[in-house]
Amino acid sequence: MKRERFETLLGIATDHALAVARSMVVEELSSEVRYQPLSERGIPVGLGLKKMDLIDQLWRQGEIPEWIDLSVMSVVEATTIIRVEWAERLVEDEFQCVYAKRGQGPFGIKSPVLPPNWISVEVSGRFTLSRRKDM
Repeated sequence: MKRERFETLLGIATDHALAVARSMVVEELSSEVRYQPLSERGIPVGLGLKKMDLIDQLWRQGEIPEWIDLSVMSVVEATTIIRVEWAERLVEDEFQCVYAKRGQGPFGIKSPVLPPNWISVEVSGRFTLSRRKDM
């Protein structure tokens, strides 16, 4: 996959992740985002990354992870933090990606982590994301 295509798809997927979260949470989510990569065990790796830094980490000479999941994680001051998890298996063609049929290349959009016993916005209402003071 060309780097420019990967960057475009990341932008579209980021907007979609923000839209999903905005429909579920009470916080006002800024379009100013940082990405929080997680290890295979779900542990944050490093500090929140800017878009181009994330691309540098995930796009490897035309190869991309088979899937990359994005979900809004928290709000730090006026910045929305997006959780990023991905497959270690790399592919060259976006049509080999898990989410290819959705037209999102490798990107899958997930909801923020749901509170225990939460059913839906209509039944349970909107919920609060975790808040952190530093990133």
